Amino acid sequence: MKGLGVTILIILVLGCFDRKGESFPIPRPQTLPEFSFPDISYEEYHNKILGFLVGSAIGDAMGSPVEMWSASQIEDRFGFIDKLIINSRASSAEGPWGSNMPAGTGTDDTRWKYLFGKYLLGQSRADQRSEKFAHFIQQQYEGLKRSLDETDSFDADKLEVNIKYLQWLQEWAIVANAYFSGDIDRYNESLAKFYGGEMACAGLLYAPLLGMIYPGDPINAYLAGWDLSIFDLGYAKDLTSMSAALTAAAMTYESVDSILNLHQWVDPKNYTDSRLIGRICNQIHEGALTAQRQDLIADSVKGTPDYFLGDTMKHKRMLATFQSMDPHLKSIPFHADEIYRISLNALAFSGGNFMDAMVFITNYGRDNDTVGAVAGGILGAFTGYTALPDKMCRKVIDAHRDILNIDLESLAEDLAMAFYVGRD
Repeated sequence: MKGLGVTILIILVLGCFDRKGESFPIPRPQTLPEFSFPDISYEEYHNKILGFLVGSAIGDAMGSPVEMWSASQIEDRFGFIDKLIINSRASSAEGPWGSNMPAGTGTDDTRWKYLFGKYLLGQSRADQRSEKFAHFIQQQYEGLKRSLDETDSFDADKLEVNIKYLQWLQEWAIVANAYFSGDIDRYNESLAKFYGGEMACAGLLYAPLLGMIYPGDPINAYLAGWDLSIFDLGYAKDLTSMSAALTAAAMTYESVDSILNLHQWVDPKNYTDSRLIGRICNQIHEGALTAQRQDLIADSVKGTPDYFLGDTMKHKRMLATFQSMDPHLKSIPFHADEIYRISLNALAFSGGNFMDAMVFITNYGRDNDTVGAVAGGILGAFTGYTALPDKMCRKVIDAHRDILNIDLESLAEDLAMAFYVGRD
């Protein structure tokens, strides 16, 4: 029997070569499910999309004032943050576009959702292609350059905004231009230097929105995320794709546990079998679940914030989860691994409670506006807009529309009308 096994192995190996000794791929069966729109009403679909957009914007706006801070710095300065606060940061291309921005205003995380939404509206569900996305970014950048050339150099306010917009898209446009041109060497070089060459959380800023057009279908959402993750390196592509899958599941799944359990079966690109490394997002998922299963108590608790009065154990559990994440922090806070890790821990900690997740993320610090936008969008899609905190919603919607010229309500309506498939 041993000899027979060796013979079969040799036949299989030789079968990979033609008669000239040239290799050819062994065909692998691939069955991808066709997308089927779930049996939900237009009103429910619209409510979920608006919940995603506003939930993401709330997370962005809560985290932005203390973005890149540590948990101890936040505690020393604010004690505890459980609401929207004034954003007293200086303006920057990726951050707020003005200094001392009002509470409820966001950063590039919400701008990316809005810009990506506009891209999706120009495509059909079946026509999402990486080259089209690259061309879209390239066109946006070129349009901004023309606007800058046409701006009155003495109109300081308008000039400053246009310059920030141009700076925000510049590195993205360099990569997109190289990708669209088909110049592999130039694309590889530009991608390797994208935001310093680290595995920056590029796709995590926009890809979750893909879950809105594939409600209840995490596989197709994952594959769409993969195709459009042209700014990601290595396993960051998997994390980007999974963020789209999680959001798609949040549109129809009944619990956060069932959403997180996607890690056990959604893996169209077979990352689980990656040599030596395995699948990073599965390891992150297991770590997030372990942190919540164990009866961990932080070494020291400096008093329970008002938000947790009546449930001091939840506060202690939050601090203990913070401690479990600390050893995994990266050299840069906007690393895809770190963003995804904090997001999953927040989702597991919250059990689906939107505000529990937002205060968890905001008070941990690091790149908390991006984490807040990712987790806030997933939970907003899960609960729907009408279940989100009403006063926060109105403040965020009004601030983005009146100050940042980003109409989240209009975008939600446009997306719902464009991608809803009704039932007879």
